[in-house]
Amino acid sequence: MPQIIEVPGMGRVEFPDGMGDAEIEKAIQRSMPQIDRQTAKPGNIGVFEAGKLAAGKTTDNILDGLTQMYLGARGESSALNALKQTNEEKNASFKPVQDAHPIATGIGSALPMMALPVGGASAFGMIGKSAIAGALPEATSYGTTEERIKRAAVGAAGGAVGAGIGLGIAKIMKPSGATVDGLSKEALSAADRLGYKLTAGQRTQNPAMQNFENYLSKSPGSSGAMQARSTANQSALNAAGAKSMGQTSGDLSEGSFAAAKNAIGAEFQRLQSITSPQLDTDFFSALAKIDADNAARGSFKSKSIDSLIDKGLDLAAKNQLSGKAYKEIRTQISNDAQSAFQGGDATLGQALKTVRKALDDAAKKSLTEVDQKAWDATREQWGAYKALTQSNVAEAGNLSSARLASVMRRQGDGLRTGSMQGPLSDVARVGEAVKSVQNPNSGQLINQMIYGNPISGLPMMAANKASEMAYMSPAMQAYFSRGLIDVGPKTRLLLGKGMAPVGAPLVGGLLGAQ
Repeated sequence: MPQIIEVPGMGRVEFPDGMGDAEIEKAIQRSMPQIDRQTAKPGNIGVFEAGKLAAGKTTDNILDGLTQMYLGARGESSALNALKQTNEEKNASFKPVQDAHPIATGIGSALPMMALPVGGASAFGMIGKSAIAGALPEATSYGTTEERIKRAAVGAAGGAVGAGIGLGIAKIMKPSGATVDGLSKEALSAADRLGYKLTAGQRTQNPAMQNFENYLSKSPGSSGAMQARSTANQSALNAAGAKSMGQTSGDLSEGSFAAAKNAIGAEFQRLQSITSPQLDTDFFSALAKIDADNAARGSFKSKSIDSLIDKGLDLAAKNQLSGKAYKEIRTQISNDAQSAFQGGDATLGQALKTVRKALDDAAKKSLTEVDQKAWDATREQWGAYKALTQSNVAEAGNLSSARLASVMRRQGDGLRTGSMQGPLSDVARVGEAVKSVQNPNSGQLINQMIYGNPISGLPMMAANKASEMAYMSPAMQAYFSRGLIDVGPKTRLLLGKGMAPVGAPLVGGLLGAQ
């Protein structure tokens, strides 16, 4: 007659007739390797402990699976039978815990997959690697080939679903994406100073948001409000351009440029008429540096620069110039410098510019403190005028921030180092940072067909308006711009990897798999 014994956590268990007490005790111990022998009832095991037991059992199953493969390759059938019996006993001892805590044991069973490297720059890469990480432990666990394949499929699906959940949480926390930094602090500050209202898509430079905003700006029902915002931003750029030239208009029409040129010219005339440059030691120092640099070239020194030094010394001998003389000499030096550069003699051209600057500095120092400030302001306005009249920087009364950025980059590294300041520099920073969508007219033909039909067009127009009002509301713009918290690439990886084990019990429950 078989012996029936009550085993904690397993209920009533039959043992073969004639089996000794010592053998029965060993069999029970083999069946319950991870469970406290005194408190093995499921009710005495907490959720956390159940998860730990499940993780340990998964590791144990992998070791048994590797052992099974090894013994099978060697053809050791007796050892395989013993391993099978031991594995069945382990499963039987664990089942009460599994029944009592299905979710905890499901998550715990999938925890070993976290030991495998998971990650990727893209969401698809992370989900794919999580699927592999979920499948590998199951594919190497104890069981028949069919059982392994089924468990591996469930594990792969669970890993992919869990990683997807983690990535979804990261996306909710930061809609623009964990790997997207958006505009620099310098560009954001420049936009604020200009009064340029950035959308969430412009702030984050997120392609999906930018495409949606482009759709709203070109679709009936929402285009009006989006266009009004765009017009206000363009007016802010135009006002900044006009301000840089000393004007207060909201556009850059021909009248604005003409008024700026006349005002700047009149102020230059006034300042030049009252200046009386005194060519002191600073002027001599500038000449001396030019002479030393030229002499250092040895036999390659420029005779034209020697002649320039002689002219400069003759000029300095006069000690003080009248405003009229200063103006005429400066014009001559500017013309000579332009000719030198155009003729390919950059060395002479640069030397002439140095003399002109020394002459300008002397002219400025001869003015009162108030007029010195006016001198600097007028020079800056003239520089802005020249920048804005180049190429197509300003066209049809509107300033192109991207084209202006291209012009200002050619003026040196001031835009890069931050030494360039003022309205035009802010416009250029915005132009460099804010990029438009690559295909702004994509899908317009289909949209025209939809909106051309009153049955489909009217509901779509209403939906567009509702979408624009919701998306462009201050609360939603703040959320899409900054998210709930700043999720970086590492946090995104941790969420994707950390949530991967959660997918296992979800998929297992849906498929009815353990």
